[in-house]
Amino acid sequence: KWPSRLPSTQGFFCGRFVHVLEGVGIVSVTLKQRTITSHGRQERSMPESQPVIAIVDDDVSMLRALRRLLTSAGLASETYTSAEEFLHSGLQPDVGCLVLDVQMPGMTGLDLLVHLAVSGVTLPVIIITACVDEQTRHHAEQAGVVAYLCKPFEEDALLQAIRRALASCSGHQS
Repeated sequence: KWPSRLPSTQGFFCGRFVHVLEGVGIVSVTLKQRTITSHGRQERSMPESQPVIAIVDDDVSMLRALRRLLTSAGLASETYTSAEEFLHSGLQPDVGCLVLDVQMPGMTGLDLLVHLAVSGVTLPVIIITACVDEQTRHHAEQAGVVAYLCKPFEEDALLQAIRRALASCSGHQS
């Protein structure tokens, strides 16, 4: 039985128990049964060798729907309600693809793209947005996003974009 709440210094990521001590993540145990996400929901972990799809969107119902879709497609995913939450997760090295909303409170999706680029982190990114804005689309395409999908989008369009993104990422051929 897993605790319903964890202290802020520990958590479960990618099927691994992670304890953070003075800003350093230490993986202590590999778990195959259940994980507890940062949202407090228990969910099944996926195999460690499988790349994780990180989904960043401030709409919790969208996060739930996308997690269900990816799970039904056999893909591992982690969800985040903000760009800041994603950055603080420490999961970036395990991410095979980032599905990213544009309009969010605080750091926007495009701000996150710039931050990752400046930090030297290169991830295949799929933009999902309810705001159809040609300037935003142009900036996203200049940043090299794999796909730019307007909400509502077809499930197959997202799954195809994720497969392209994973295929483009070295070491994560699908």
